[in-house]
Amino acid sequence: MIVIGGVPIGRFYPTGGDNITYRLASGLTRLGIRVVLVSPINVDELIPDYNPVNATFKSRLVHFFMRRFPFIFEYYPLYYNRISHLLFKIDYDFSILKNVPMLQVDVNDKPNFRTKIIMATAWPTAYYVKFFVENLPDTKPLYLIQNSEDDPSISGSNFERARRTYGFNLKKIVINKKMHERFQSDDPYFFHVGIDAEFYHIMYDQANREYVIFPLIKAKYKGAKYALDVIDRLLNNDKKIKVAAFGNFEREEIPAKIRDRIDYFKRPTNEVLRSLYNKSMIFCLPSIVEGMSLVLLEAMACGCAAVTTDNGGISEFIVNNVNGLICPVANPDCLYDAIMKLLEDSKLRDEISKRGHDTALQFSYENMINSFRQIITGILES
Repeated sequence: MIVIGGVPIGRFYPTGGDNITYRLASGLTRLGIRVVLVSPINVDELIPDYNPVNATFKSRLVHFFMRRFPFIFEYYPLYYNRISHLLFKIDYDFSILKNVPMLQVDVNDKPNFRTKIIMATAWPTAYYVKFFVENLPDTKPLYLIQNSEDDPSISGSNFERARRTYGFNLKKIVINKKMHERFQSDDPYFFHVGIDAEFYHIMYDQANREYVIFPLIKAKYKGAKYALDVIDRLLNNDKKIKVAAFGNFEREEIPAKIRDRIDYFKRPTNEVLRSLYNKSMIFCLPSIVEGMSLVLLEAMACGCAAVTTDNGGISEFIVNNVNGLICPVANPDCLYDAIMKLLEDSKLRDEISKRGHDTALQFSYENMINSFRQIITGILES
């Protein structure tokens, strides 16, 4: 089985989608299914009218290094794990990939290896999978769709190129009901992704918590501007509400009227993030669209009461007024009111927190990998 995914390189944590790819690759390998992680280093050359403006610095860096230092793949999982911990203070366990072979490919070369299954894990790599099976048609092509990547808030001016991939003759695998309904006519496979339910756990009870916490992520679809609106209102409330936030903003990029009044953590380690969750009464997710918000599940596993937008992915695990409070997207008024409702009603907050915690434990890596294994073994045996 070949998995087409991102390359874990650079000084930052993998994206949520890349993390799921790595966890699946590692988990299937442990279960005896051979997996190779492939990176097409110049996949943009296969995408008609691709707009490189939306290419990330990380992807350009990968392209540069992979062309010049191909041996980095061979040594990466064992040594970069140590480097990332020592130099960059990143506590992501890249060594989970130590038994997963890695391969880089140039899209100008025809595929010279064979596999029963090849799977795209993001819209750009779907172009490579399409190219691959055109040259090796006996391979079964899959497309793991983890989000509505053709939403302009995600793929920007390339949204039409992303949307085009959904018409490719690749068997879809989706992770939430919204996407299952969208692609119903294609009869997609379905499973839920998960979190490290052992690592993210309750350390402090609700009585010892002080924060309302928000993610502040620059990507438009993460809804940071709505979070900042809500934070401003909370800070100007006479109840002296303490606010924490984390994300990839520079502190100077946060409005001056807010940044010096909140506790902000730029790209916190997983251990720091777990501690923040455990110091927070309420976690507010302002996203416009989500495949399945794992950061919200992590917070719930640590005992936070959930306030979230109806962004698509949360419908897999949040029932309004049962284990979380749901607001329409792009509606800071509702988010603020929901937070205040939980702050003023400690009994309701405790109930939401407990039910949310119980829900989060159902979405573990172990359950995710077992569900995905059933899909893959069914395909291999067919």
